[in-house]
Amino acid sequence: PNYLGSGASIPGRSTMDGTGNRVGRFRPKQFALDNSVGNEPILTNRAALLPCASTFSYMGEGMRLSLRLQAQNTQGAITRNYNGAYAMLNPNPVGGPNAAFVFGARSGATNLTTRLTASYPGAVPAWASGELIVPLANPLFVTVGRASPDNPDGPFTATQLGIAPVDSDTVAMNTLDFDADVNTINERKNLGVATALRYGRLLIRNANGSQLLPLALPIETQYWNGTGFATNVDDNCTAVDVGNVGLGNYTGLLS
Repeated sequence: PNYLGSGASIPGRSTMDGTGNRVGRFRPKQFALDNSVGNEPILTNRAALLPCASTFSYMGEGMRLSLRLQAQNTQGAITRNYNGAYAMLNPNPVGGPNAAFVFGARSGATNLTTRLTASYPGAVPAWASGELIVPLANPLFVTVGRASPDNPDGPFTATQLGIAPVDSDTVAMNTLDFDADVNTINERKNLGVATALRYGRLLIRNANGSQLLPLALPIETQYWNGTGFATNVDDNCTAVDVGNVGLGNYTGLLS
């Protein structure tokens, strides 16, 4: 009744989206990733240690993710009115089972989804003209947690990420091509990024010598290679700050 304040009553149904929804507030048909050159998702390892470049991240260490999500109509054009109160997908929170992006992670046949968390280290982005832009300057931090120290696992050499956002109008991704939970059914959209994950540790080796002279204690970065801990020769970024080193008098424990 009184459609758009015109005084006219408009009977009928809209079936352009194939669902038979009644005429009323319009909604996008789908969400889609922008994979155009320069806008495709980018995953950067070891976010806290940038600009040091790394081909892997340790489990429990944040990775920097940028992406551009679009709200589209049936023809694939951006639904520009998906803004403000009309943008029904809240990009925050991003971590946990009810997160906006519904992240998933898998390496080979190993589902890592339950170990994945995400957060914004800076401001939460907002929808603007039908696009949700998470830029490199203000990215998401994505982390895959460590297993128990009593049961280290990995390495996960080709970890992939996917998303499956659904807004309160049930608008979902346009295509699902990623099976994160390894049940042979695709339930997420592959972000097209992959990296290696390793379970890491620092090993302080022994030294002996005169009590009158300083002793050098070598510190080594190691990772679990599937059967044991090995020297991580690929780690050129880890630094040990002197403020994180503590010394104590061991003689008090000799008894």
